[in-house]
Order: sequence, then C-alpha cells, then structure tokens
Amino acid sequence: ALLFDVVMSRQFELGIMAVIIANVLLMASDHWNPSEGFATAYSRSMAVFSYIYYCEAVLKIAALGLNYFRDNWCRFDFFLVCTTLLDQFGHELLVAYLPLPPMLLRVLRVLRILRVLRLLKSKRAKGLRDLMMTLVLSAPALVNISSLLALLMGMYAVLGVQLFTC
Repeated sequence: ALLFDVVMSRQFELGIMAVIIANVLLMASDHWNPSEGFATAYSRSMAVFSYIYYCEAVLKIAALGLNYFRDNWCRFDFFLVCTTLLDQFGHELLVAYLPLPPMLLRVLRVLRILRVLRLLKSKRAKGLRDLMMTLVLSAPALVNISSLLALLMGMYAVLGVQLFTC
C-alpha cells in the first residue's frame, strides 16, 4: 500500500515529468561529430535516464500489479522502456549475431522522443491534448488533400517533361 501511494503521488509524477523534460533537453543537445568528453557525458547521462525509467516501470508494476497493463499510458511507457532496454543492452548482442547496419538500431533511439507525449497525461496540458486530438482526427482529411496535391504535381511534372525536353 505504501508503494502504491508513492507511485500514485503527485510528487512522483512531477519528478518523472522533470526527468522526461531533462532527457528531451539532453537529446536536443546531441549533435554531429561531438567532442570525446561530450560524447562520454552524453552516453552516461542517457544511461542514467534509462535506469530511472527502468526503476519507474518496476516500481509501478510492483505497486499496481497486472492493473499496470490495463492503462494505455502505462502500456505505452512499458513499450518505450522495452525499446530503450533493447537499444541499450541488445545492441552488442544484435551486432554480434546479426549483420545489421548500425543506423537501423538508431531508429530505436528516436522512439525515446515519444516520452514527451506522457506530458499530455497531466491536467495542465488540456489545450495541448485537444490540439493533438484535433491533429489525429484530421489525419484522414490530410491524406486526401496530400493525394490530390501529389496527383496535381505529377500532372505538372508530365506536362513539364513534354513541353521542355529537346
């Protein structure tokens, strides 16, 4: 019961949100061809953030039991924790046994950015949550408009090739 109270407390959620924001800011500071010191500090910091997320998932699973997997946000968080675990520890294993290009495994790192979506869970982000839901609900209409635009561009491309080739 004590662990449940700790995990469900507002301070715990605010602490995890602060960790998520710090993690995203650190990922935003990554750049091409970093110095050796920055690369070392960056990789160690990312490992620390990963361990914090592992501890959060373990604490929530221990406190909530199988009810943890009934909540969609918790399932989403568990998926992100699993991809982080695969990226962090499975990288060497996959490279040793499967000849995969290293860029393929970096795609898993992009999924870490999705942790920001957990901030939509809070009551303060109602406007942002409404904006995201509007974007999701308007996606079918955007597909129709994009296909019409692609058809129009294709027609102009064919017309341009016919008119301006020698």
